[in-house]
Amino acid sequence: MLQIGDLGEARRAAGQELWFYSCNVGKDADPTTYHRGQFWWAIAHGATGSCYWAFGDEGGGGTSMNAYLIPGYPFSPLFLDPPHVIDGKHMEAIREGAQDYEYFVMLRARVAELDQRGVAHPAADEARELLQTGPARVVATIDRDSLSWDAPKDRGLMDRIRVRALELLARLGELSDFVPEGLLGRLAEPAGAEPLAALPANLWIDLSFHEYESSLVVATKLFRTDRLLFGTHAPLFYPRSNVLKIVNSEAPADVKAAVTEANARALLGVPA
Repeated sequence: MLQIGDLGEARRAAGQELWFYSCNVGKDADPTTYHRGQFWWAIAHGATGSCYWAFGDEGGGGTSMNAYLIPGYPFSPLFLDPPHVIDGKHMEAIREGAQDYEYFVMLRARVAELDQRGVAHPAADEARELLQTGPARVVATIDRDSLSWDAPKDRGLMDRIRVRALELLARLGELSDFVPEGLLGRLAEPAGAEPLAALPANLWIDLSFHEYESSLVVATKLFRTDRLLFGTHAPLFYPRSNVLKIVNSEAPADVKAAVTEANARALLGVPA
């Protein structure tokens, strides 16, 4: 198993970039643990680069289509048959690894943004845990023996952790960027809690993107009722669906009347 060592970690902490480079095996290695796995080492240790020897080295000549005639060792993750360049499982594994890496970069950035804004949410807590434990679970399965194609391994582990990262990104993306710091914590307060009163005079809340029948009730816990405006997000969404979400909401009738008509009249200066 790879050991970064105190020197490498100290240099990274001092601001130097850490990259990983592999050059000891090529097509003989299992693409999952060798090519894709190196990106998970990068995720786990905060590296910013991943390199391999070598895209153009297919044993010193010949064609990948007949490995028996290649004079040297086939390192390239591509299949080279001049003038053709053909991808395969090795190159696909590199592509998948790069996407794995980007998911975790995005997740780490989103969590840092929410932390800076002081937003507390269960999904953010779960994301922090995944950032620590997910890559560690993967790299713990990668050692010299696992580089062999026929070595027993869980080939779905990277996919499962990557999918979980994507799910958390989607959930964290639902935490609106314009919500003031600490406001989302009001969702955990009991029903009837005093909604936020200190809104800027020119800030109104458009409900065109509210997702569920319960969304209106949630909105009244977060914002003053007289600042909520009905919307449909037409033509992208079917307008009638948002009407039904208001009609079927458990919000009181006076709240529904304010959101669907009275508040808009007040904003636009249209008499009843």
